[in-house]
Amino acid sequence: MYNKVKSQNGITLIALVITVIILLILAGIGIGELAANDGDIRQTKDTMSLTELNKVQQVVIETYLKYKQLGNESVLLAYGEKISNEKYTEVNNTLHTLSGNDLIVAYNTDVEKSYYILKRNDLTKMGLENINNNDEYIVNYSTGEVFNYTQKKNSNGVLYIYAKNNIDE
Repeated sequence: MYNKVKSQNGITLIALVITVIILLILAGIGIGELAANDGDIRQTKDTMSLTELNKVQQVVIETYLKYKQLGNESVLLAYGEKISNEKYTEVNNTLHTLSGNDLIVAYNTDVEKSYYILKRNDLTKMGLENINNNDEYIVNYSTGEVFNYTQKKNSNGVLYIYAKNNIDE
């Protein structure tokens, strides 16, 4: 009698080991690329944060100009809540701790020169529906100052901007 060896279909152990080694090499390259692109990801997030800060500043300036045209304080009071002296001190201390400077100007009881806290629903009422977060912003309409009070800081520094020129000029 003849012993017939059946032909076996399947994968050999050597082929399996080679496949696993190739997959490990590819995974190592992928992880290396991801780690190398971490700086790009951080830079993109920083750019998004600054873009949103600039958008908020733009609507703050537009609201202030509308107030100046109409001369009606209700334009300013319609968006956000005027912050108290205590909240101002807290914000100023936070900015001082983050930046080493007192960035915002002195607390003022005048409606026009006061600081306000704008939340997402305020920004939506002002026409900013495409901001992707629930951050709160401290703003001063007359100076154009805007501070992201929720995020506070990114890798580029404090999330605070102000109008380059005095808005009233």
